[in-house]
Amino acid sequence: MTGTVMSQPNILLTPYYCRTLLTATTLPKEAVVQILSIKPAEIDGGDSDPVRYKVVINDGSHRMSVMLSTYQNGKVEGGVINAKDIVKLKNTVRHISMGYIVPIICSVEALYPVQPVRGQPTAIDTLVNNVRVYFPGFEPFRIRVRVIRNTGGTELKSKPGSFVSNLTFQDASGKISAVAWTPEAIRKTDKLKEGKVYAVSNGQITAPPGRFAVGSPFQIKLTQKFEFVELPDDGTVPVMTYDFVPLKDLGSTQSGTCDVLAVLNVIGEEFIIHTSRHQAPVNVDGTFVRASELITRVDNGVFIREIGIVDSSGYACRIALWADEAVNFRGERGDVLVLRAAVIAKFGGISLTMEGGSKLLRNEDIPQADALSEWFRTGGNKETFFELSDTAFGASANHKLYTTINQEGFTSISDAVLNEIGSTGSRGFRTRAYLKSIRKDKVSYNACCWTGCNGLVNPYSAEVPVNQPVTTADGDEKVVYEETELWECRVCRRSFHEPRYCYRLEVEITDGTETIPATMFDRVAESVIGESVQDMERWRVDEDLAFDEAIENAQGWYTFAILARISALTYRQTTSILAYNVTRAEHLVETVEGTIPVKDEDMV
Repeated sequence: MTGTVMSQPNILLTPYYCRTLLTATTLPKEAVVQILSIKPAEIDGGDSDPVRYKVVINDGSHRMSVMLSTYQNGKVEGGVINAKDIVKLKNTVRHISMGYIVPIICSVEALYPVQPVRGQPTAIDTLVNNVRVYFPGFEPFRIRVRVIRNTGGTELKSKPGSFVSNLTFQDASGKISAVAWTPEAIRKTDKLKEGKVYAVSNGQITAPPGRFAVGSPFQIKLTQKFEFVELPDDGTVPVMTYDFVPLKDLGSTQSGTCDVLAVLNVIGEEFIIHTSRHQAPVNVDGTFVRASELITRVDNGVFIREIGIVDSSGYACRIALWADEAVNFRGERGDVLVLRAAVIAKFGGISLTMEGGSKLLRNEDIPQADALSEWFRTGGNKETFFELSDTAFGASANHKLYTTINQEGFTSISDAVLNEIGSTGSRGFRTRAYLKSIRKDKVSYNACCWTGCNGLVNPYSAEVPVNQPVTTADGDEKVVYEETELWECRVCRRSFHEPRYCYRLEVEITDGTETIPATMFDRVAESVIGESVQDMERWRVDEDLAFDEAIENAQGWYTFAILARISALTYRQTTSILAYNVTRAEHLVETVEGTIPVKDEDMV
């Protein structure tokens, strides 16, 4: 960042260094500036305190006051540095005092003596009044902001009985997230209304995990000491704005929430999920019970609805709506949805969920919405999209959400591997390649029986009511429960007496040079195998030759649509790996030009 000093007539000052001192997260180690004035600072203290010098520096565009370290006093008093000199500053640090940033110059080196004033520098006020310049250690402060998100006190799912309030503030410089943990602070945040303008002070600036940052990489921690005053909305603080993220970029978004503009493409029905509440089947007072004997009682559950959205980036994503929002949703296919502060979930691919503080608006009167509606109406509704989740809607392969290839060009397997497609976020590509092997020992998994959800199910013991409540002799109502084995879906949380089979093929795909492992789920796998998963499982168990014949016939050239992404780490892994999910496969009738790869032995 330091300008090169070539000769006296061509001295280069470090451009915009004054602004950098106020806004940069990390300060440059060196800078070339001009000293405009040096004078002793008026500081309360005893006669024994050393003199402190206040220096006004010029970067050619701006001027501002800084403090000189007392270790540099000798250079001032000895005439080594003077007003109008060009100097090199080294190791500058920042101190916060009463809401002002006070830069302190730890070391200064004289370069050229008295020079004409460079540029026409304008003054910069070091009083901090915007959210973009905050960094850890910056307190106290006072800001004028608009509240654009306030979840209110919400109970932590991971810690029942504990609450948190998440907020987002905005001013002319940008956005910053805020959080309150203590009951006193949460009670105060409950009084902050979305859309209103407030003066907020006495918080702490922290560096949160990336997914909790919004706009600024830092976050305001609101303690019981924080204060606020509602201000007149005189237009000095901008109205709520949107920072729309295209669906294709959700995987690389660092923030945990985002604004999205997309078209409603699929509407699922609302259904109920149940939370697991483990209990022992006997009275445990004074008695230890084996963990294997713990059972789950079915509760009343909560409503959830999943919808699917698309945009012109060629990608599709699913959204989870909860409780009343799930029941009362009245959208229609083709509606343009504005999602404000939607929460990004990256389990099983990428999806969005609407939680406290999130807003879902339909057909807003904004130019971007009109343009997107026109795109969908004039052809977008006939395009095909890459689904951002591992499989389709709700970990399923529902035909209504069956993801297909878009109109981008082809990418060879070799180029996909060479360019590490998917390493910086989920990304789809399509290719012509050879399906050379399919793992034979496992072609399916136990799946959810609910239409539209192919989630994995696990067995568990549960107490379920066997009749209506009966009235005892004492006048009490009693429900009789019976222990039984059920299968619970890990996605939609429904329970069933028996699971069903769904395809999950582990395959190898090659272009003759590079080979990648990939996964095919239900509908894609069935289109490749050409047989039902029930038949394939039966033939596999019976060691029927029809099983091997179906595997053999499936091998060949295809046009594949593939979604690549970094896989989630498991306890067996030490490094992340690229995972490939085939979202569409179309068999090529004519052989692709070139040499067909020699088939390897089937995977075992």
